Amino acid sequence: MIPYQYRKYMTPEEQSQIMRSFKNFDLNKNGSICRSEFNALLKDMGRTDVPEEKINEWFNKFDANNDGVIEWIEFVQMAVEIGESRREFGRQSSKNEEHIVMEGAGGSKSTYARDEARTFAKLFNAVLDKDPYVGERLPIDPDSDDLWHAMSDGMLLICLLNAIEKDSVDMRAVNLQKPDKVVNKFDTIQNIELGLNAAKGKIKLVGTNV
Repeated sequence: MIPYQYRKYMTPEEQSQIMRSFKNFDLNKNGSICRSEFNALLKDMGRTDVPEEKINEWFNKFDANNDGVIEWIEFVQMAVEIGESRREFGRQSSKNEEHIVMEGAGGSKSTYARDEARTFAKLFNAVLDKDPYVGERLPIDPDSDDLWHAMSDGMLLICLLNAIEKDSVDMRAVNLQKPDKVVNKFDTIQNIELGLNAAKGKIKLVGTNV
């Protein structure tokens, strides 16, 4: 989990990219990145222009406890402090990555990376497990299609935005299921639009009309 003092500087997309990057480059799965793994990370990012002395400088700077490896928190700090370069952290090459094509009822098609879907499912599980509105939907199985069913009414997006920044979406404006109220299709569309509009500037939106 990314601590809030770093998370507040990142969009959810950037958070998932950074978590995926650490997982992918922690080759021996010991919870840390050694110098050779760090070199591979920079190369995969396309940073082949960085001289060896600069690589050593970065590694030594962020290896705060001088134990010869970069721990998870050190890695997050590095991703933030490098500045604009942090937007490239975790952006993986599409080769060897499983992509799934989903076809809608009208013939429209959407493509997503299976590994990205797993990362977002784990993000929702970690951030919203005790949320009063959607907590009962969790945990989401990251290796199934449960993510899309859980997100279908916009409530996961709304609650995630409010977890990132309080009152991003005014819950008084959200159509909630109540004993005397059934949320219908039009209510659901309104909720989704509320979430998407609130996400502008916080989350990169692709393929939406809002």
